[in-house]
Amino acid sequence: MGTYTDLTLNQPEGPRTYHVYAPDNLTNRAPVVIVLHGTGGSAQGMIGRQGESGLTHFGDVADANGFLVVAPDAGNIQWNPDPTAQPNDIDFIVAMLNDVANQHPIDRTHCYVTGMSDGAEMTVALGLLHSELFAAIAPVAGGLTSITQPHAPPAHPLPILAFQGDADPIWPFDGGPLGHPSVNYLPATENLSSWKSFNQCTSGPHQGPVQTDDANGTSLQDTFFTNGKRGAEVHLNIVHGGGHTWPGGPQYKPENVIGKVMSTVDASTVIWQFFSHFQRDFANIIPH
Repeated sequence: MGTYTDLTLNQPEGPRTYHVYAPDNLTNRAPVVIVLHGTGGSAQGMIGRQGESGLTHFGDVADANGFLVVAPDAGNIQWNPDPTAQPNDIDFIVAMLNDVANQHPIDRTHCYVTGMSDGAEMTVALGLLHSELFAAIAPVAGGLTSITQPHAPPAHPLPILAFQGDADPIWPFDGGPLGHPSVNYLPATENLSSWKSFNQCTSGPHQGPVQTDDANGTSLQDTFFTNGKRGAEVHLNIVHGGGHTWPGGPQYKPENVIGKVMSTVDASTVIWQFFSHFQRDFANIIPH
């Protein structure tokens, strides 16, 4: 069991909070995984506290693999992926990463970001606007929108692994304005093809094996492209029958509200395994 620390960072809009989990076995120049909550959520809800796992149990994954977990709180009830509007959550997260680096001996070539729902949209925004900072990203139950798409393509190739349920009642798999009439959600398959283009992948589509959860009838298959510029890859894990959920996480609201959780695949472990193959400068892609 490591240590949770609550921190405050002064920004133009006022004090902002974020939370760090440092495993006891952390070494010098540790990788960093930033974890972003969804609308109405919190950093603590995503990564937990002492004796709690949160939605993602990234603390457990960090203990097993030796990386720092950083979870910020949004300025309002949800993240703002527009760098021209206030509060400027993009600038806050960049400043937060610099603040973390001043307190911990982190490896700046191995910094990653993941998030769910509104946090997934913010993950994509950070990747598009600051691909110089992150080695890979992993949006869950969310992706490109009419707000983030104008920031494309990223300045540098950026590996991406996504999870999306095809029965998601909140972030529709086929796209549309559901829940936010002024924001258009791009279809999951269009997200996949867009990132294939951004990363200039020339091999694929490939498909991984089908994994099943017999308890609730969900299944998962990874569709992916490889051989991108500087070794970048693009993965879309479609959870057939899955809802607005984090695979391997808890059923945080009733099934009739958010849909089904696939429990036989642990998204947090899969995300870390993907992240660990990439470093920011892509000089030496770890073979896998």
